[in-house]
Amino acid sequence: MRDFEEFCILIPTRNRPREVEKLLTSIQASTLKPFQVIVVSSGEDIFEVVDQFASVLEITYMHSEISGQINQKKLGISAINPRAKWVVFLDDDLLVFPDTFEQAFRSICRYNGDTTGELVGVGFGLPVTSRFNNVGKFTQQVARLFGIENQTAGQVLRSGHATSYLEQQSIIKTSWLNGASMWRVEKTSTYGSHGISSSYAACEDLIFSYPLGKKNSLIYCPNAKLDFQIAEKTNFENPAIYIAALYWRYFFVLENQEFSILRFNITQLGRLIFGITQNSGARIKFFSKAFPPTLRVAVDSLYKREPRKFLESI
Repeated sequence: MRDFEEFCILIPTRNRPREVEKLLTSIQASTLKPFQVIVVSSGEDIFEVVDQFASVLEITYMHSEISGQINQKKLGISAINPRAKWVVFLDDDLLVFPDTFEQAFRSICRYNGDTTGELVGVGFGLPVTSRFNNVGKFTQQVARLFGIENQTAGQVLRSGHATSYLEQQSIIKTSWLNGASMWRVEKTSTYGSHGISSSYAACEDLIFSYPLGKKNSLIYCPNAKLDFQIAEKTNFENPAIYIAALYWRYFFVLENQEFSILRFNITQLGRLIFGITQNSGARIKFFSKAFPPTLRVAVDSLYKREPRKFLESI
């Protein structure tokens, strides 16, 4: 496992010093430690928090006045030690188990012989947070009708909808990976290559990973577990998040010619309906804010108008 020791970790963070401290504490207890941990912060400068771990972890700390996970990850990627073969992307609200990285590399060893193309990305096991698992039969039928219910795990449908893989109990090959993932360092040069500077990075991991999955192999390793510090669910109550995700998904579909604009719009209508059903106390308010941009994107998609200006404004 000599090569496996040559991995680093990249943590983008903003105004979460306590969460970063807990995450670094969990990394410190790992049975397989990285030889570099890169922390890129914006907002509050957390140097003193990170510096507590300098004696036990090789820390590269960077503070940026430019916010947004895309910018932070790109800055962190530029600081990766040339010796690194793999880089782990971790959000600041996660926790590592002692055997997380060991399990990930053992999974690579088991799966390597079954891949077609180079194995370049590995997804970590996370608690399932999708609200589709806890909705009623009517909502499930609506989700199925509009193509937003999970189908074949880890695939990207012609609508641009990425199906979840977190429910799987064994290693599977996927077409995309979320942000809790590990990558061959040489493949990270394409991260954020679209050049859009946005403070909200919905679907960014899908935009990055899907093109790599078309030419290489990606796998999900459920035994390489991570945990959330605080249980999270998709925030359908916030129209601003819905709108940002809408435009990012539209951008993703435009970037890949194999997707169907018509199916994207049908799926987005289903997301709008689902968002309304999840806002029992503010359905009218959610609809009044979310419907106009949904309609606007549907019209823009007929002419394939680029959403770059809007994405750079959020």
